[in-house]
Amino acid sequence: MLYKMKKAGFEKDIQGADNMKKILFVAVSMLIALCAGHAMAAKAGLERHTLEYGGMTRTYWVHDPRALHKTAGKGPRPLVVVLHGGGGKAEKFDVMTGRDASFDTLADKEDLLIVYPQGFDKQWNDGRGVENIKPQEMGLDDVGFLSALIDEMLKTGNVNPKRVYATGPSNGGFMSNRLACDLADKIAAVGIVIAAMPVKLKDKCKPAAPVSVLIMDGTADPLVPYKGGVVQVFKHTKPRGAVHSAHETFDFWLAQAGNDKGGKSVPAKMLADADPKDKTRITLQDYKGKDAEVALYSVIGGGHTWPGGRQYLFEFLVGRTSHDLDATRAIWDFFKRNPKR
Repeated sequence: MLYKMKKAGFEKDIQGADNMKKILFVAVSMLIALCAGHAMAAKAGLERHTLEYGGMTRTYWVHDPRALHKTAGKGPRPLVVVLHGGGGKAEKFDVMTGRDASFDTLADKEDLLIVYPQGFDKQWNDGRGVENIKPQEMGLDDVGFLSALIDEMLKTGNVNPKRVYATGPSNGGFMSNRLACDLADKIAAVGIVIAAMPVKLKDKCKPAAPVSVLIMDGTADPLVPYKGGVVQVFKHTKPRGAVHSAHETFDFWLAQAGNDKGGKSVPAKMLADADPKDKTRITLQDYKGKDAEVALYSVIGGGHTWPGGRQYLFEFLVGRTSHDLDATRAIWDFFKRNPKR
């Protein structure tokens, strides 16, 4: 009797485990379907192109509202180069931002040309000098590639040369920072999100012209430390370069804009708490110089995430997503008021 009871209990456990497997299978299947559907939706408004540069075939995706909606437009328009983060895919950038806060949606409203370049091995040579990131180990000329891509867009995309911008999160944010250093003659402004000035790049960064710079960092970012230090994906993984703090990065770009007094001279304004449930607040320090504007959004309690975007990974891995600000719109508003002067 005892044996039968144990056996019955065992069979019940097996049945429970089988049910759990079925539930997991259904959940995973739904997730795959959602991801596939999302990928299809993302590609519907994108056009794939290639560019030969440095002996390599480089890929980029274009979202052109005028071609998509068959409108004539109103002359040359702004170009926004959107750079994916490490391990990302250019055509799936809105996995982080979400569709409502995507650059595609913004472009349709504002008549912008958006280009999403693809990094080699899903990474950028952003100036950190990390040996375990292939483009950085190879010394790949990503600055040259992106410069050539901008030239191509100026030639074929009816782009206003005074309104060329670049932005991105993490590895894409670091690369945007590097473009402000090395392509200041072409780029009017950059948006650096969850990234900062690499220690190895700072002394080499000598912009040829003023560049407006927006920085947006989370104080509780577990990957890119707000207070500066070593970038790590997770504890006990190989370090991915050393970076200056958000405030040191702010100070650097302030000096380029003509403010040698540093961030302490720029008062911080607390933004409205649009979503009290997200447990974050945002402060803004904004300096408008003669030839450039520099802004620092500090997301208090924010993680390695895009404000106003999706919680694309679990909070315990990347930290919280703030919903007190639509980062995509804030970046565009910053770009819009900062053409090349």
